[in-house]
Amino acid sequence: MGLFYGCIIFTSQDGFFWSLIIYVGAHLRFLNFMVTNMSSGESDTKSPGGSPQLEEKMRRRLKECICYHNDIDRCVQRLSSLLGPVMLGQFLTDIVTISASAFVATMLKADSGWLLKYGSYLSGTIEHMFLFCWFGNDILTESERLQLSAYSSAWADASPRFRKELRIFLCRSQRPLILTASKFCAISRQTFLRLMNASYSYFALLNQLSSE
Repeated sequence: MGLFYGCIIFTSQDGFFWSLIIYVGAHLRFLNFMVTNMSSGESDTKSPGGSPQLEEKMRRRLKECICYHNDIDRCVQRLSSLLGPVMLGQFLTDIVTISASAFVATMLKADSGWLLKYGSYLSGTIEHMFLFCWFGNDILTESERLQLSAYSSAWADASPRFRKELRIFLCRSQRPLILTASKFCAISRQTFLRLMNASYSYFALLNQLSSE
């Protein structure tokens, strides 16, 4: 009974963390939409007879995007400080769990029922680690897409003042927003592959020691 309630608690906690990561990624996707469309309908700002009000509107949109980006950046930093220690410990535990479970499953002389239990536990651990890395990678991908979104905003027809301010935003967005595990590693799909590679290395080491 205690094991059942423990699973419910840990699943709820992980679901809450996944929701936070997805929430931040959704904000970045919306920011990309804002940046891409901040010049829509305003491309004639510098054309003869262009209205200064239109230029001011474009600059106001850009300012909103910059403030929005700063807010998301602070949110990512706070989320990293909240999740970092938990995820670092979880990743290290998952590496040991995957390698040990795979070793026991291959060495155990048991019936198919026990092998199914070990296989289910192993796949659940891998899936748990994969979901964190998959959702965390969305934050990295969407933040890297900001520069492309800015270049797609019809900036060439805008005023020199707007283009200068847009370059400042481009310089600011060159640094991608990365969710980290206590600044030890990024929570991304690349990290998932590295963790799986480390798990296999320890599994191979256990097999080698066992054969000796």
